[in-house]
Amino acid sequence: MPPVGDGQRIPRLVSSAGFRVFHATEEFLWAFMIVATALIVIRTLVVIFLAARFRRSAPVPVDFGPAISVLIAAFQRREGDRRDPARGFG
Repeated sequence: MPPVGDGQRIPRLVSSAGFRVFHATEEFLWAFMIVATALIVIRTLVVIFLAARFRRSAPVPVDFGPAISVLIAAFQRREGDRRDPARGFG
């Protein structure tokens, strides 16, 4: 950057304040990424620990009963009957 003269105090203050804000934002984002990464690692370790602790045993065979038949009543039209079950019987 070119040197700033004595008559340019306000531009110097504005630019330095802008750089400070930019630097603070960048530092916050880096800290946020580090904390987020640490939380993800901790969560992964907790899930691994819980999965190892509560491991499923072999499935127990279940006695199944006999097969069940289900009958569903259906409407059967008679010859010459003009009633339509979809529109009602009235």
